[in-house]
Amino acid sequence: MPPLDSLIGNSFGSRVLCPLLLSLTTVYTHAEPAHGESPGRYMNPFIAPILLPTTNLFGLPDLQTRELPADATFELTLSSHLANTYINRNSSSENLEIDGEIMQTAIRGRWKLNDLYSLSIYIPYVDQGKGELDNLIYDWHEWFGLPQGGRTETTNNQFQYRYERQGQSLLDKEQSSPGLGDIRLGLQRKLDWLDQSWLAQAEIKAPTGEPDDLNGSGAWDASIGIGWQQEIDSGLGQFSRFAAAGLSYLGESDTRLSMIQKSWSLSARAGFHWHAFSWLTLTAQLDTHSPLFDSDLKPLSRFPMQLTTGGRFSLTDQLQIDLSIGEDLVTVVSPDFVINGAIRYY
Repeated sequence: MPPLDSLIGNSFGSRVLCPLLLSLTTVYTHAEPAHGESPGRYMNPFIAPILLPTTNLFGLPDLQTRELPADATFELTLSSHLANTYINRNSSSENLEIDGEIMQTAIRGRWKLNDLYSLSIYIPYVDQGKGELDNLIYDWHEWFGLPQGGRTETTNNQFQYRYERQGQSLLDKEQSSPGLGDIRLGLQRKLDWLDQSWLAQAEIKAPTGEPDDLNGSGAWDASIGIGWQQEIDSGLGQFSRFAAAGLSYLGESDTRLSMIQKSWSLSARAGFHWHAFSWLTLTAQLDTHSPLFDSDLKPLSRFPMQLTTGGRFSLTDQLQIDLSIGEDLVTVVSPDFVINGAIRYY
């Protein structure tokens, strides 16, 4: 996908991104808080991790904005995420190549302790390999005249993670074994402040994944965060707008990348839900985090900006399905293309 500034300037961006950003701005600035119960009262953002092999090591939080529904004592979610990436960047002292796909399947459970507190657990299973979606993405860029970002037909269906710094190899993988990722345990607390509803959250990531396969960092991480959401009425219908931010401490990983790893990271997300029908909610959200490494290369030194859009389908009062796609608004800093799916039971 082309960079954000060039995307807005071309015809594809004019048709897709500009209306979306205009809608987001309208919802945040020209809508009134809703009165009474809203269909989005207990709706959280999509589970949408930024899945790079250099990011998936760490316990960056999945920031939530709402407590569990009043009549629910637990929530069980099975999610799956497929992220395709091609990055090839070089400087006088650094060389980076990331060419492959990550498939992460996870179980997340949340249990309500009382009206204020809930506990959560996130158990991921990680599989990394060659880019099965490479041909589709390459053809898509060809069809719409979008930049390939260094992709060629010869780079399709390859798997290579490589990073060299001042002649020293810090990452070199051409194969990886699937396995358990790093498990995260969390605690959430509902807050009422400034006539608004908030969700405070804390999380600990345990070193259960294998660092040699980049399925985990081999270290403990911890994070704290705060989420906010407001249900609103506008001329376009019923919406929920949300935002969240978090701070993470990153333990020193058991990989050679620890030589350039940072110890602290900021995370943030914002977006809105449009409650189009009783059975369908459409969502757009932006996710980002601060750079995780000391580097002069753009993929390791810039804030990613991942846009996720999709729908949440309510099959019953207790059963929901999420389907969404993610795109990189800042190229080579987040995956080129992400497919997310989830099924949730209350």
